[in-house]
Amino acid sequence: MSLLSLLRSSCNTINATNAINAIDYKMRILAIDTSSKVLGVAVLDEEGREIEFNYNFELRHTSHLIPTIKLLLKFAGGLELKDLDAYCLSIGPGSFTGLRIGVATIKALALVDKKKVVAVPSLDALAYNVPYTENKICVVCDAKKEKFYSCFYEYKNAVLRRISPYLLIGLSELSERIKKNQPLVLLGDGIKKIQIPNPKIQNLSKKVIFTDEKFWYPKAINTARIGIEMLKKGKVVKAVDDLVPLYLHPKDVQCRK
Repeated sequence: MSLLSLLRSSCNTINATNAINAIDYKMRILAIDTSSKVLGVAVLDEEGREIEFNYNFELRHTSHLIPTIKLLLKFAGGLELKDLDAYCLSIGPGSFTGLRIGVATIKALALVDKKKVVAVPSLDALAYNVPYTENKICVVCDAKKEKFYSCFYEYKNAVLRRISPYLLIGLSELSERIKKNQPLVLLGDGIKKIQIPNPKIQNLSKKVIFTDEKFWYPKAINTARIGIEMLKKGKVVKAVDDLVPLYLHPKDVQCRK
C-alpha cells in the first residue's frame, strides 16, 4: 500500500469540517513523534481543529517522515511549512534511532524556516492516551537491558499532572512503585515484559488496569496538544542548535531499538 493510500485510510480529522484552512489563520503547529515504532504526525491550531496520522512503520521513519509531513499538510487544507507558527516534537525517552531522526528533522526545518520549537517529553504524551480517571496512571516503556522508562501521573481538577520524575528503573523498583500508587492504569509497551509470569506484578493485578495495545504508543495529536499550550506560555527551545533528545539511559546511544 502506498503512503498516500495509508494517509487516506488512516488520517484522523477531528473538529475540522474544512480541515485547517490556510486562509482562516489561527496559531498552528506541526507535531511529530518518532519515539517508538509508530510514526506520528499531526497539525493543530489554537481553536482545536486537528488532523493526525499514526502508523506502525517498525522504526523505518527515515524514509517516511518527510513525505508524511508533506501529505498531511496537504490534507490539512493545503497548508505549507510557511503557514506554521512552530514545530513540536516528542523529545524522549524512547528509541534512540527514532528520536535521532525526529530531532534531526525538526532542527533542519526550524533552522531553515526560523520557526520556534517545542519539545514534549514522550512519556507525557503517552499518558494523555488515558482519558480522565480517578486512578493514578503509570507509563511503562521497554528501555531494553531489563530496564523500563516510567513515570506516574494523576488528574487533578481534570488536568493531567506528573507526580514523579522520569525514571529508568528495573522490574523490582517498578513493582514497588506500582504497589505504592495503586489503584492505577498501566500503559506502554513495557506491559509485554511485565505480563510475563512474575509474582510481584500478579499480586497487584486486581488493583491495576492493564490497557490494550492500542494505548501503548504515543500519539502525535497528544504531543501537539501539549505543545501548543507550551507555545502559548513561551516554553520553547531557546537554541535550536542545542536541541537533543531526552535520554535517561547513560548508554542509550548503544540501544538501537
